[in-house]
Amino acid sequence: MFVKNRSTKTRNAVEEALVMVRLARPADWWYFLPAPVLGAHLSGLSWSQPLPMLSAACCLAFAYGINGLYDRDHDSPRKNPFAGRATLPRRSIGLVWLLPLPAILLSALGLTSLWPLVSLAGGALYSAPPLRLKRVPLLGDLMNLAIFLPLLFSPAGMTLASGGWAWLLWLALQLEFSQVLHCIQDADEDRRRGLGNLVGLLGPRRARLLLLLLAPSSLLVTLGVAPLGVRLAMTAGSFISIGLALASLKNRGSARGHRLLHRYLSVAVLGLSFTPNSAVAACFEPSPLIPRGADPYTELKPTHLSDRK
Repeated sequence: MFVKNRSTKTRNAVEEALVMVRLARPADWWYFLPAPVLGAHLSGLSWSQPLPMLSAACCLAFAYGINGLYDRDHDSPRKNPFAGRATLPRRSIGLVWLLPLPAILLSALGLTSLWPLVSLAGGALYSAPPLRLKRVPLLGDLMNLAIFLPLLFSPAGMTLASGGWAWLLWLALQLEFSQVLHCIQDADEDRRRGLGNLVGLLGPRRARLLLLLLAPSSLLVTLGVAPLGVRLAMTAGSFISIGLALASLKNRGSARGHRLLHRYLSVAVLGLSFTPNSAVAACFEPSPLIPRGADPYTELKPTHLSDRK
């Protein structure tokens, strides 16, 4: 009997863990995990440990998990394991609110910066009552940026100096482009749920025109990025956005098409900007975030680039 009860408890624990993984939806944000790597390289810091990526994973899991908790009345069972439930087990609610704990501890111990705390606050303000700012057009968009952008700054000792605003603005424009696509794909569903988004505020046509404004704007911003290799990668990402904006205009009535566009945009643009740029940016000196005349080997602390001939 004891062995049987122990087996049942183990099986229940595994099932609960799988439910929490489904709620956190890592398939929707895994490609953003290299954000701290990009931030470290572009600020002139060497990459020596994975703790900022762990912090980023906790922040994103919390943002998506808490969104699932409070969207369960409207989400489909395929998307949300708690869909349709009037009440939730206290343990499930507690586990979601415990997800930020590793990120908070890493920041408190100085192993990462304080910026992940901004991301956690953005996730809570975006989804959790009483504010649930995702219901408010424009404010919801700002909170969405507040979830993702701070993760770039999660490595301890990262700075933002001369030239850094260009690539930061480029990424903000790309994230907003992705968010507008998301609003377009969910416009009908949000209207039924009584949620406000940019499509409801601007209308479908103006929302698509906003895509055509954001994509070329990100292309112009690349002119302020100093390293040629980084600029070329970001330029490629901007041209992808322009192509997707034009495709969105031709695919107005297909929600599935908008979902695919959103996924392709996220994976392609973030893949082009994060993975190659992390290697490319480390080859250029000085870093775009280091002021002119500063020594990239001695000005930044606590981690320095190793000497290279």
